[in-house]
Amino acid sequence: MDNAIPTVSRHFSTKENVDLLPLTSAQRNIWFDQCIHPESRGYNIGFYIEFKGKLDSVQLERALNEAVNSLDSMRATFVSIDDEPFQKILPPQLIALPSWDLSFAADPHKQAQAIIDADIRQKFVLTDNLNCRFGLIRISETEWIWFGTCHHIILDGVGGSILIDRLAQAYRNEPLIENDKELSWPETIKLDGQYQTSQTFIDDALYWDREIKSLGNPISLSAQQKTTNGLEFPESCSEFISRQAYETIITFSKSHGGSVYSIFSGAFLIYLSRLTGQTDLCLGVPATGRSKVTRNVAGALANTVPLQVSVLPWMTVAEVIKHTAVQVKRGYRHSKYPLSAIVHSRRQKQLSSPFNVIINYENFTYDLDFLEAKGRIHSLNPGPVADLSLMVCEWQNEGPVEIRLDFNPDLYSRDETTSHLKRFINLLLGIAQNPATPITQIKILSQAENESVRAHCHGLTELSAVSDLVSLFDAQVLRTPEALALRTDS
Repeated sequence: MDNAIPTVSRHFSTKENVDLLPLTSAQRNIWFDQCIHPESRGYNIGFYIEFKGKLDSVQLERALNEAVNSLDSMRATFVSIDDEPFQKILPPQLIALPSWDLSFAADPHKQAQAIIDADIRQKFVLTDNLNCRFGLIRISETEWIWFGTCHHIILDGVGGSILIDRLAQAYRNEPLIENDKELSWPETIKLDGQYQTSQTFIDDALYWDREIKSLGNPISLSAQQKTTNGLEFPESCSEFISRQAYETIITFSKSHGGSVYSIFSGAFLIYLSRLTGQTDLCLGVPATGRSKVTRNVAGALANTVPLQVSVLPWMTVAEVIKHTAVQVKRGYRHSKYPLSAIVHSRRQKQLSSPFNVIINYENFTYDLDFLEAKGRIHSLNPGPVADLSLMVCEWQNEGPVEIRLDFNPDLYSRDETTSHLKRFINLLLGIAQNPATPITQIKILSQAENESVRAHCHGLTELSAVSDLVSLFDAQVLRTPEALALRTDS
């Protein structure tokens, strides 16, 4: 988006602007964020599919046009009228699919990655035609990469899955059947507007005001004292846990009143508490922003809501997981209330966003059927990351489960983030074996880290049983090794 947002005078005819629609709550938040940081590409989200087998590029281009033109939100363009944003749905468009043949390149995969990286870093002008683009790269006779980049204002994570599903259906020549009971994009926008003027909206506002009334500024694991807008591209590191370990963790959570989501969010709350010594913690919980009648709507509807949990030193692992599950369920009942409204209310009290860390869980089919070609989907930039964002990726393929930690490179180094992720997984794998153990006795440090701290402690032989004060001291050493540890006047 350019610094000068194109505006239209209020003196317009009804006929000329009859197709203008307001923005959803999620879109408004993105719009104004992008206006404040016009050069940022952080809201460019992307995905790509690796194909193996015989792929018909002409048929794929036809399927892409059919899929995109079946989703109104994908054809949205935007305009500002007296500083108020609106969107207009363009008529069906000819969707270009530029292609590259790298089959004779020395390193086609490396060149393909460079093409994809360059594309996702290209700026969108929200007021200028479509806010999505696509490409196709030929690696060999039987290997292709298709990629797409969209601005987050037209598509969220759920919407991306819907687009990919429709692309595969159209490629297989299956009709894209619309359900009469599901709403169109303009109807969804209208429903969102009705919510904002409803009693439910007021009740949700009162709920969140009470729920996080005593919550101070968010906790961070970063030792950097920087102010960052978090709108640039995050970086990420990943680890994998075995399918057996994953199933053990989920079984443990459900047997103690938890859920799939609460075991990962609860475990990270324990990790945060152990490393910071804080007991009143808050994480961000993504919500789809959809109901039964909007579950197949592909626009930007997703929201993130606070998850506030008290993690006290004497609580057991099972108690934290169960308490987390209860809080998640309570929050979901009010998950339509915009995070931007919560942040605005807190800023009036000289407070920032209620959380720094977001925990996300993705559960979708990794393998795609394109007739004689089989595809595997990968996500690129998930959107802006202010601090940290943990992503658990369950690909439904009976293989290992990816746990990815996206981080703001202004606040964390890659080595630092990798260490956090390894410690978290170490904790995660251990808690299922220790449901009745107080959280202060759960091991976090790796064997190598234990040995390093033991060496600095001059002969301390057992770190797992040390007092809580010493545990917190050790954790603080790992976070800020250069900070002053002790001062005395004597």
